[in-house]
Amino acid sequence: MVEWNDRLEEQYRRYGGEKWMRGLPARGRQNWYRARTQWQRVQQKGNRFRDGMALLRGQTPARGYQKEVRLETSLGLRIADVANVTTSRSSEYKAGGAQKDTTLQQLAKDERYIRETPGASVDWTIVQGARIDKEVHAKLRELEAKYPGQFKVQEISREQLRLALTVGKNLEKRRLAKEKEVRELEKAKEEKRRQDEKTKALEKRKEALARTVKEKTRQLAIAEEKSLAIDAGDVTRTHKSVTKEIRSIRKAERSHAKAVLRDMGLNGEQAKAMEEVLARGRENQRRELTRGIEAMRKTAEREARAQAAREAASRWQRQQLELAKQRGYAPELRTIMELMNQGRPAPGIPLPGAPVQAPEVVRDGRAKQHALELERRRGLEPRAL
Repeated sequence: MVEWNDRLEEQYRRYGGEKWMRGLPARGRQNWYRARTQWQRVQQKGNRFRDGMALLRGQTPARGYQKEVRLETSLGLRIADVANVTTSRSSEYKAGGAQKDTTLQQLAKDERYIRETPGASVDWTIVQGARIDKEVHAKLRELEAKYPGQFKVQEISREQLRLALTVGKNLEKRRLAKEKEVRELEKAKEEKRRQDEKTKALEKRKEALARTVKEKTRQLAIAEEKSLAIDAGDVTRTHKSVTKEIRSIRKAERSHAKAVLRDMGLNGEQAKAMEEVLARGRENQRRELTRGIEAMRKTAEREARAQAAREAASRWQRQQLELAKQRGYAPELRTIMELMNQGRPAPGIPLPGAPVQAPEVVRDGRAKQHALELERRRGLEPRAL
């Protein structure tokens, strides 16, 4: 039993569809497969016989002969096994029996070809003992007698058949080997083309990454030199983006290096050692790039801490005002406290550029006394704290 698969199912459906379109019954799957296999064997034998006989008789492309040649006749196209269109010579090779109707149609077209093409000649080669229909055999003899010198029938022995089949089989092996070689060559060319495209695309990505890092590093250097505000979020996003890209580039580079080493025939520990050497070389070449990415990371972290400290300071300052309001501080005093707290960091959270909080301010002891003293100096009646 054959193992049925999707390819066979597709071929069977196509066969069934063609039969249905012609209003003819279709074979079952197993019967169709057996008939198909038998037909392929017959076709293979016929092709080997044709190719072997053509070579033995010197009917080669170098001499102008081609296989499966389309010849025009008034009865329609005649597909000759082998023909030389320049000399109008056509050959038909039959390794065994043939279908009666098909063979008679071929002979009718051969006769038209002889009559309609000046100088045309046709020869048929059959095998001794092969089962040939009586009508076909009679037609062969009729045409041979009717067109002497133009229509010939040659009958070969079984030994000659076996020789031709052996030659044809060897030719088939050589042809298949050459086709495989051509396919592998084309495959190698296509693989090289894809690798070249990947290499070019990778180089463009590396160039784009280098430009991005260089430009962002330049912007940060100017901002620090002129004490300009730096957007921590923007730096963080850029750093994440370039870090993701450099990791992706490194992965692509490793994959490319492995493919190159594999093509060179290196594998195992030898390939691994070479991969490490190549990786170190690549990293040495982009030392400036990695320094820029690292500087961007440090700037992003520093600015993120500064931003968090500013936000904490702002919250602390608002809390202090709310606390003063809850304790009943006079509006004038709350205004003074607001001015005094501007730029002050939250307790325990250093704020870049701000004075460090004195311990007594944090403890809220002497600060309370200072606030009461301010109210007394302004002639205000201290409120209960």
